[in-house]
Amino acid sequence: MSKSIIYFLFFVISTFSLAANAKRSVDLSEKNVVSASKANIRGSYELSNGWKFKFEPKEHIDQLVNDSSILANWETVSVPHTWNALDSQSIQSSYKKGVGFYKLNFTLPDTIKNDRYWIEFDAVSLVSNVWLNGSFIGRHEGGFGRFRYDITEQIKLNVNNVLTVKVDNSEQKPGSDTQNVPPFGGDFMIQGGIYRGVRIFSTPDVHIDTMDDGGPGVYSRTVELNSNKAVLNIKTLLTNDLHLAQPSELSIQVMDSKGVVVSQEVQNVKLRADQTEEVEQYITVRNPHPWAGKNDPYLYSLVVKLKNLKTNKVDTVESQIGLRQTSVDRNSGFYLNKQHYPLHGVAMHQDLKDKGWASSLNDKKINFELIKEIGANTVRFSHYPYDQFDYEMADRMGLIIYTEVPLVDTATNNADDTSVSSAVTANMIKQVKEMIKQNFNHPSVAFWGLANEIGFTKRFTPKSSSDSLREMFTQIRKVAHTLDPSRPTSQADNLGFPSFSENEDVVVLNRYYGWYDPTLSADKILGDFDRYRKDRSNQPVGLSEYGFGSQISQHTDDPRVILPSNLVTIGRGANPDFMPEEYASYGHEKYYGIIKDQDYIFGTWVWNMFDFANQGRKEGDYLNQGLSINNKGLVSFDRSVKKDAFYFYKVQWNPEPTLYITSKRYTERTYPVTNIKVYSNVQKNLINLTNNGKSIGSPKSCLSGVCIWENVELSPGQNLIEVSANIGSRILKDAATWNLNDYSGSFRVAVGSISPLIGRYGQKFGSDAFLTEESYESSFGVGNKLSLSDQEVLDVTSDLPKFKGATKKGFTYQEPVPFEPLLFRTFRSGTFSYNFPVKNGNYKIKLGFFEPEQSNTQGARLFNIVVNGITIESSFDVFKEAGGKARKAVIKEYPANVVDNHLKIDFLPINGKAVLSFIEITKIL
Repeated sequence: MSKSIIYFLFFVISTFSLAANAKRSVDLSEKNVVSASKANIRGSYELSNGWKFKFEPKEHIDQLVNDSSILANWETVSVPHTWNALDSQSIQSSYKKGVGFYKLNFTLPDTIKNDRYWIEFDAVSLVSNVWLNGSFIGRHEGGFGRFRYDITEQIKLNVNNVLTVKVDNSEQKPGSDTQNVPPFGGDFMIQGGIYRGVRIFSTPDVHIDTMDDGGPGVYSRTVELNSNKAVLNIKTLLTNDLHLAQPSELSIQVMDSKGVVVSQEVQNVKLRADQTEEVEQYITVRNPHPWAGKNDPYLYSLVVKLKNLKTNKVDTVESQIGLRQTSVDRNSGFYLNKQHYPLHGVAMHQDLKDKGWASSLNDKKINFELIKEIGANTVRFSHYPYDQFDYEMADRMGLIIYTEVPLVDTATNNADDTSVSSAVTANMIKQVKEMIKQNFNHPSVAFWGLANEIGFTKRFTPKSSSDSLREMFTQIRKVAHTLDPSRPTSQADNLGFPSFSENEDVVVLNRYYGWYDPTLSADKILGDFDRYRKDRSNQPVGLSEYGFGSQISQHTDDPRVILPSNLVTIGRGANPDFMPEEYASYGHEKYYGIIKDQDYIFGTWVWNMFDFANQGRKEGDYLNQGLSINNKGLVSFDRSVKKDAFYFYKVQWNPEPTLYITSKRYTERTYPVTNIKVYSNVQKNLINLTNNGKSIGSPKSCLSGVCIWENVELSPGQNLIEVSANIGSRILKDAATWNLNDYSGSFRVAVGSISPLIGRYGQKFGSDAFLTEESYESSFGVGNKLSLSDQEVLDVTSDLPKFKGATKKGFTYQEPVPFEPLLFRTFRSGTFSYNFPVKNGNYKIKLGFFEPEQSNTQGARLFNIVVNGITIESSFDVFKEAGGKARKAVIKEYPANVVDNHLKIDFLPINGKAVLSFIEITKIL
């Protein structure tokens, strides 16, 4: 009998048999419940060490692929690797963009021998081409998704193999190899390299599909969930790489956390030759244990086995899954398993100081340990898909993840483009597929983000058609909904001109009130949300970005003086920027206080959990370090410092008892009194503060975890500030050491300045402080941008007397005569008052002024100066006092007697606005 007749008879018999028993349920009575075998799990071989790398090699492509002799001068690297680890964080105006080549010699171990071999890249940025043993394997366009190639025909067993990878992160200009691959914009760099893991694995010829856009080939979705049962919809892609049909058995097991099978289905299938087929099944889990976010991130194992009944070879894919359902209500917010579950958390980037995108798994664990400590229950993986390890960590920790594709700012790469090209649209469809399929099984993932701040497209490509961009979104949205109808699509919207997010299932807003916008108020923030809710009656809205720059080496005595002047002192336009840690803390307190109880804001994400690298930023003293870093992180770029604002959110989100003294890095103090702020979730009457062992007592107030002690006296020299609380048998403590080197007890204020000032003669003036509450809205401190230049300051102070030293009461200090010229760099104008907590006695007050408006004349600016209710200057005219000159310094001295432990100075306009540059109050001994 011929082989063809035998195969035909076998096919008929097998088909009849399989039709009669296409699907059978397995008895899960107690006697049949067994632990699922983990045998036959795919073996894999990590390709981590021994790579050779060269950026922009000069050799021809044939030589680069086939000639091993060229490697002599190549760098030895390990993967993950990026060639932008250092220059991506540098203040320099450019970083390496171009082509890098990687080569690896390796021999496969016997442990993974099988019928077919696959190479898997977790991510390569931005475009890659791969050769194995001189044969071209494939090309991938996109820097953030996993991809695989079948290398069965090219791999060599028991001998050396040569793997070559060409990687290109060139700027996406028209005509470049990367031209159709977003992102085309964004406040981050497209780092080049094989910056995530690489491995080879093997399967039988009959196997669960490996080529479904980097996905696992098994896709599980909870379609019903209650206390009695959970119903899972499971779609499995089965591939037969043989040229004959193969009778096979598909087994699906759901195991609990102890490895006990709680549900199982077995189905016989006839796999056609050289085909991939989808099998859809429904499986029921009785008495399910839901995945309930941080409260209970319970995971099951889904084990899918495909057995070739001819050869008895088995392919196995195991996934961690959670039984959960989510929904979003436009009025009441986010729901997890039909329970209200308000989302509050952080956004992040994937880079790390000195490593860039090529961070290790241990680095990632540190990230998540910090996220766990702060108590966030949601993380935005911005602005691109992350490594699978990140999603797995989120699954285990119970975090809700908002993940998105890398479509940022614009969908075109050329300022002259009038429409989104079909090639870019095709690439975005591909990247959406990769994001969804690769992350489909993660219970942590709840949102598919399709763009970030795409409203900026008109800024970058003013000729582009809005209709063209909307059509692209229509296509990628359809792909997302088709692949996964259970999760909403979203866009992170800026101030949209125009907006493209109105047709998404939900929308999230990036809103920097108190930073790029000067107004930090409930009316402004909530009014913005109200407008979206009014215009989009069915669309839930969240807050995807808000935040404040924060430099741990920069400090201010009163962050409130920065408002409303932040636009002229803070942000990308200032150079250098002064971004005190105290202002960021204050901003987060105010902003979060406004949004936290608004249930209709379904989720809030602080921007950012960590400082991160970008290009063109000149923020804080990162500038002096030669680094271009966005410093809005709650944690420093190297993960070594948790900033003050980190602890503000920790006491909001983490129930663990916490005490934390803010401003502890502001060690060198100027004023003899200060307000002390402690973040704590401990009952306030249990908290005690001491200075150098002397008890100051409990805080006056402790609203929303912000505990305040007002006007605490600092002693000359070292002040050891300690806070403690007894909680049962547990004692919480925190400490800070502050130094006050001024023994005179003076109050010296650099009016209008947001930073303390150390003069060239050694004298110190504190940043603008002791303003009365109403003064913040009725006056304006100009800060850095509108203040005088160095030359203008010298001109203003040129008539002041010369410097001289002085010795008093047994110690020497530098009498500020003339006052430090830089004191006249800044000023405050408007209607304002200062109230100093001074002790009773006689004082000398020095005030410094100059007329800032060069066009002003005598009488144009008149104001009264009142000290403790007594007018000491009536219709004061700075221009007249300066001899009829603008931009000339005037210093006035006044005596004052204090009898009720405070010294209040009012500056009250009569014509125009009052103006002032410095205050010095010294006690007359």
